[in-house]
Amino acid sequence: MGGDHGNPRHVDCRQHRLKGVLGLVKVGGTALEQWQYEATSGGRLWYAIDDEQRTLSDFLLLSVAALR
Repeated sequence: MGGDHGNPRHVDCRQHRLKGVLGLVKVGGTALEQWQYEATSGGRLWYAIDDEQRTLSDFLLLSVAALR
């Protein structure tokens, strides 16, 4: 495993920052970067990185299979 394991900003084929208007989300009045992790079977986990609070927040779990 690389040195970025566990880094919420690690970019690879499954994890990346969302683009355009989805790239930022307001949480408690603060604009935060919004990222996506692509799980198996079409699932998606969206999360926002709060550097000041040192937390991840605004989780959204999407299942593509459930939408079909």
